[in-house]
Amino acid sequence: MLVLAAFSVGLMAGCQPRDEANDEAMASARDAPSDAQASDGANAAQTGTDASFYSEALQSGAAEMALAEYARGQAKSADVKALADMLARDHEALNRKLRDASGMSGDPAPTAQQRDEDARLRALRGDAFDEAWLDHMATSHDQSIARFEAAANGGGTDQARRLAADALPALRSHRDAIERLRGGASSPASPPVADTGTPRDAGSSPTEQP
Repeated sequence: MLVLAAFSVGLMAGCQPRDEANDEAMASARDAPSDAQASDGANAAQTGTDASFYSEALQSGAAEMALAEYARGQAKSADVKALADMLARDHEALNRKLRDASGMSGDPAPTAQQRDEDARLRALRGDAFDEAWLDHMATSHDQSIARFEAAANGGGTDQARRLAADALPALRSHRDAIERLRGGASSPASPPVADTGTPRDAGSSPTEQP
């Protein structure tokens, strides 16, 4: 009996450290963040750091798409129409990538300034429209390039930085194409004409040079 009692005491003593170790392991498992919690934290960091980039880029891209689609039919110059077609297609593709990355289902509504600029350009015709549209697109692309460069260098997630960096070559190519046309959208000045007293038709414009 004494031997059996001693054996039982020894067995209980031997089991106790293992039970404590098990308790500590279970407590550590409870305290450790799960994979889902870690993923939620990463998403929260993305939302906090990159939300402005995604929203502003989508908003600007949608405004450029709208004006590019309008210019495909409204521009006087065939070169401007071709550029507008390229911009409309490229920005539609870029906005699709931005929506996928951000989880947004649509593009943000335009700002009041964007609506005003859209209305101003749509009121123009002929060379005046082509010139103003190119000027607007040049400014808009300068802003977009600066926005995407900032995101490529300081985005909150690898996804945002990679998307911004991948988009920059096309945006810079757009800007170069816009600049090439800015000097040739309008015709050279017409030579002086003797005043015959007959007013020139306000709706007419010089023939565009190829």
